Amino acid sequence: SDSVKMIGTVRTFDESIRGTIEEELTRRSQGIAAAYGIKAETVYERRVSAVNNDPELTKEAKEAADRCFGTQNVIELAEPYMISEDFSSYQKVLPGCFFFIGVKDTQHKEALHSPYFDFNDKVLIPAGAFFSYLALERLNKLKGAK
Repeated sequence: SDSVKMIGTVRTFDESIRGTIEEELTRRSQGIAAAYGIKAETVYERRVSAVNNDPELTKEAKEAADRCFGTQNVIELAEPYMISEDFSSYQKVLPGCFFFIGVKDTQHKEALHSPYFDFNDKVLIPAGAFFSYLALERLNKLKGAK
């Protein structure tokens, strides 16, 4: 073949690391190309950043979830969770908190992006109630801060 195209995704929790990775990808691909007397072009597109939850909003959401669903039904992740999600674009404008609401049960076992995923409609009412509760809690807190 007279050309090769490689595509990939880079995910980091720190924007400065993304810069380092971009520099290294370019440097190494240029070095390999030079060693073989060929040309290399690196196109690095920065699309979505890592989701970095605001600590205070995360604490408030966790406490609200504990009250709504019971602490036994709320799982706080011990480690950062690497997802590629455009919610991070909103977080560049306003602090935010991204969280998951479980939809798996005995009839709904497939992962979200699986071609066999079947949304669990039973989660709509409790999830809607939680979002409403969380919004009211936040509004009351903001109202009290004035």
